[in-house]
Amino acid sequence: YWIIKANKKPIGLINIASIDNKNKKLTAGYYIGEEKYRFLGSLPLVYIYNYIFRVMKFRKIYGEVLSYNKSILKIHEMHGYDTVGVYKDHIMKDDTYHDVVIVELLSEKWLSMKRYKNYITKFPTWIYFLYGEIIDLIKSLYYFRSLYHARDHKWKKQLQ
Repeated sequence: YWIIKANKKPIGLINIASIDNKNKKLTAGYYIGEEKYRFLGSLPLVYIYNYIFRVMKFRKIYGEVLSYNKSILKIHEMHGYDTVGVYKDHIMKDDTYHDVVIVELLSEKWLSMKRYKNYITKFPTWIYFLYGEIIDLIKSLYYFRSLYHARDHKWKKQLQ
């Protein structure tokens, strides 16, 4: 996560997640919480996309969008995302099932869109590398913790 600031004041955040270093794919998102800065629209995404594709050298950003969220689908379309599928009646909200649209943006497509090439900023690269290592460490610890608890539970059952 990175904080989005305007006039040195935090107004939102931007993030990358589900980082798959082997297959060079991830998800990305953002949120602007300050109403008066919502005019920025999707501009923060352009910077993170350039970072993902130009600096990190990843090949794909993917995600899911509720089908009724037309403004986000329009933003994704404007940024070059392709719709690759739909989960029918996938999420229940307000007592109604809704479809979820599956989208992806490939690096070749993004990098060929010249209108966004100059939207560059520096993101702390150590966060990305550290984040990947921390996730691997957490997964390992969780795995060993699960083994430990399973073993402990098995021993308790045998003692009863």
